[in-house]
Amino acid sequence: MRPRVTTLFELVDESAAADPDAEALVFADGERLTVGALAERSVRHAAALLGLGLTAGDRVALLLPASADLVALLLAVTRVGAVAVPVNARYRPDEVRHVVVHSGAALLVTAAPVRDGPAPGAPTSPTSPAVRSTPGPRRS
Repeated sequence: MRPRVTTLFELVDESAAADPDAEALVFADGERLTVGALAERSVRHAAALLGLGLTAGDRVALLLPASADLVALLLAVTRVGAVAVPVNARYRPDEVRHVVVHSGAALLVTAAPVRDGPAPGAPTSPTSPAVRSTPGPRRS
């Protein structure tokens, strides 16, 4: 018998359908998010990733602090069938480069603005993470 829910984003979606106002995330800085808002944010991020040309199996490097956007992006990446590659924010630039390039990440998502701005078509609101195409080759 197949389980009713098989992925984390399906569990979040099911929980949002049952009780969208239930608290999903609480961070030390006071940031809070309901399960309904988390599901909606992950759907919005998934649409943005697809709009950038991300496809199932692509790797997405996530260089973000602990935040609601990090959780929503982890859900969004799996929602589109891609693979999340968490990158430790304490890494030195050469270590970040190593992880991103050697993972074969198609995209790098970061909270810090990049010098030449977001990739064309990337989300641009002040609360959205910056999304950049990475220099590494895509793995098949």
